[in-house]
Amino acid sequence: MIEVFEEEFNKAGGVNLADCGKKVPIEILIYDDQSNPTTAVGLFERMASQDSVDFFVGPDWSSLGLAVSAVAERHAIPIVMGNVAAPSAYRHGQENVFGTPSPIVPLWSERYFEMLETVDPKPESFFFIIQDNPVTAAISDFWM
Repeated sequence: MIEVFEEEFNKAGGVNLADCGKKVPIEILIYDDQSNPTTAVGLFERMASQDSVDFFVGPDWSSLGLAVSAVAERHAIPIVMGNVAAPSAYRHGQENVFGTPSPIVPLWSERYFEMLETVDPKPESFFFIIQDNPVTAAISDFWM
């Protein structure tokens, strides 16, 4: 899908650089970070230093976004992290990190707790088993 987007976008001339009065084709590089923060940081460093990219998009997941945002800041390359929702990924003072921090991340289970209030018999206790990552940490911090 990304490769089709690149092709279709470039058919129209690419990105419009109004200040330069021209359009420039885009080239999208895709690397597999294997959902590993260390691998993601290495690949973002490669894109910044070897591939000379002008703009970062991604990664998926907050644990990766937390890790690679430092690379974007260090190299002064803008990054848009569209699927990084944990508010902790967007630290005060970052000038190159953009995305969609979600204040509702901790509220994902609100409907679950509402449902528990309606069941009979009411539960006396419950527990969560969660993965240790930024999103579930935000959720558990909110409810605990």
